Amino acid sequence: MAFALSVLENYHITIGQLMPNSWRVILGLVDLAEKFDVYLHDKAFLYLFYMKQNPDSSSRYMFVPRKKHVIAFEKVKSVDREWNGRYAMVHGVIDDVGSPWIAPTV
Repeated sequence: MAFALSVLENYHITIGQLMPNSWRVILGLVDLAEKFDVYLHDKAFLYLFYMKQNPDSSSRYMFVPRKKHVIAFEKVKSVDREWNGRYAMVHGVIDDVGSPWIAPTV
């Protein structure tokens, strides 16, 4: 989580100012780094993405990939085509089910 906080500190923004997909990008990179035992540095993230203001809301921001860079993952063992059978979609307020995560507000 230190990586995510350092990215936010670099741009002087909070989690609530990020568009949900941008927060997912950060958390996804953290997850991949942990899975493959790779150290993430916020400068690498800044090299791959830039921040853009959301056109619909001046107080929200998103991370956009820089077009000239490509992230390539090697050593992928197999494609799991049945991945969605292990997940459930939940609709409603997250706090009602006793989750430790804070429900985002829009």
